[in-house]
Amino acid sequence: MYFAFSLHLLDSCSLRLFKDAGIVCATIAFGMGVDKANIRYIYHYNLSSSMEGYAQEIGRAGRDGKDSMCHTLVCLDDLAALQTFAYNYTPTLANLEAFLTEIFTNQQGFVRQGDVQMFSLYELATKHDIHQQTVVMVLAFLGIYHDLLVELTPWYSVYEFQAREGNSGCKIVQEAHRSSAFMLLSQNAVKKRLWTSVDMDAVVDSSPSMKSERIQLVDAIQQLETEGKITTKVSKLKHRFRINKELLMPFTELAKIEYERLVMREQQDAERIEEVVRFFSSSTCAGRTLRQRFDDNVEEGWTCGTCWVCVIAGVFV
Repeated sequence: MYFAFSLHLLDSCSLRLFKDAGIVCATIAFGMGVDKANIRYIYHYNLSSSMEGYAQEIGRAGRDGKDSMCHTLVCLDDLAALQTFAYNYTPTLANLEAFLTEIFTNQQGFVRQGDVQMFSLYELATKHDIHQQTVVMVLAFLGIYHDLLVELTPWYSVYEFQAREGNSGCKIVQEAHRSSAFMLLSQNAVKKRLWTSVDMDAVVDSSPSMKSERIQLVDAIQQLETEGKITTKVSKLKHRFRINKELLMPFTELAKIEYERLVMREQQDAERIEEVVRFFSSSTCAGRTLRQRFDDNVEEGWTCGTCWVCVIAGVFV
């Protein structure tokens, strides 16, 4: 038997399973990662941000068909935190315009159809003071609503490797001069205390002829790993986007369209939070409210008989 605690405001989205105590401690990723049929109790330490989220989270309980209890610690002080999350995702119009300008320009000026742009989402978010989740949403909107971008396979900028035994990682690459890719790696490898590091972006920039052959550099490292000579790790993920068609409207106009879309989503998120508050403060059967929310076919006068509203009503009958 397991107790499940949903802690929405933890920084990590990982699950910690305390097997001896029979407790699963989770964030809002709770419903996606818990696969246990015999959860008897679920405790929400914080309010859910939407009815969809609440229903999905409590749906982890009692999957073995036995009775389970779902408790929520309702405190209106949590409302301010939830609203802050909703409103923090909308940047200023000026920052959004600067962000879009960077997306659609390069060293040669305006990007053209077929050009490939590569960005670190973290660096974009930090530079333009936009939440990283908003950066992801806007890039998706540019593809979905404007057909401007197509996302390609992301690249890692930094590859690090170390020898599994014997020589250093640098030495192994130096001895593997099988192609120009190995030579470039050898020339640009930086030996650190434990790991040898290669900045792929710097390597490509140092040799324009390799710009379209970057895959050869990665293949060279992966080949040595496949042979069992090195262990590798990667970092500094860069997302790549192909320009599907040229932007025909001014940046100011595009920024205004996307800003209004973000404001509308912000209002929708706030309304979802208010719906959760109304749900927990209502005198209507909670089970009936949930069924009506997700299933229109609810019998007239039906009540669940087990929610807090029904239990309290039964006490005074």
